[in-house]
Amino acid sequence: MRKGYDQQMGVERRMMSDLDTRGVLGYATESVEFNSIIKSWESVRPKPGDFKNVYPDNEIATDAASVAEIKRSATYQREKTRDQVASEYVIMEQVYNGGLGEEVGVTPTSEYDDIKNGVDFVVAFPAEEGKDPVYIGVDVTTGPVITIQKKLGRTARGLKNSELANIKYYIDDENPDYKGNLSVPRVVVGIEPERVKQIYDNFITSKKNDIDPQFQAEMLDEMAGQLKEGLLYLIENFVGTGGEKLTTAEQILDFCQKKQHIIEKREPQVTKSVQSYFRALARVIELKKITPHSDVMSEGDRVAV
Repeated sequence: MRKGYDQQMGVERRMMSDLDTRGVLGYATESVEFNSIIKSWESVRPKPGDFKNVYPDNEIATDAASVAEIKRSATYQREKTRDQVASEYVIMEQVYNGGLGEEVGVTPTSEYDDIKNGVDFVVAFPAEEGKDPVYIGVDVTTGPVITIQKKLGRTARGLKNSELANIKYYIDDENPDYKGNLSVPRVVVGIEPERVKQIYDNFITSKKNDIDPQFQAEMLDEMAGQLKEGLLYLIENFVGTGGEKLTTAEQILDFCQKKQHIIEKREPQVTKSVQSYFRALARVIELKKITPHSDVMSEGDRVAV
């Protein structure tokens, strides 16, 4: 799945390894090696200019102006701290190096989708025979609990309308010929600034992009918990037929399999959202079963909708 992408990233990193990098988007670290990693990710970040055959020029220009205006705002500059920016690259590196499985790809989103649609990157589980890949949008934050609640609230508002998160400027790693919109389940991954520094320091010390097993387990727990509660909300409010009796992720997945014929008869948007959440949760649960120290989030961590 990632062969072409890996080759491009490898070339970029070799080319930049000896450069005196000065940071990207106003961000830099003390490590030339880590700065080169940042630049590698920026080199594969989708740019609106790459979508001239997809969207009208005036629409792309309007989106670019909207992003520029937001970036000048005090709110954006206050929230986009060095820790916040670093966390996005740290977690992408963790995923890229097998944090969610060896065959799982990761693609940073465009600035527009980061800022306007609240998705920092997309993880893609490889396609099973006869099916599309499984996509999950990830929003990373180092902010306090209130920031996490705000981001979860955004997901919750979408679920009330059976909506997935929208990514406007997406280039599919598996199918580079596809450029355009992608709708995905969205999860929020919270990471403390101290943990970002710990993972970063480990990289600086070892010069290796080793996976942090504890963080890997915690990330899977967060993803599983949010996907579980999102899917349960969709079942209870748009599918019905006994969904209120479900509690565990396994019960919810089993329910969806047994009620597939009912789910397929719902409104197309409902069907797509339920199936997207179902497939995403199933993949994450598979990973959790083989990941040490990983437990499904408790009912107390349920997403408020």
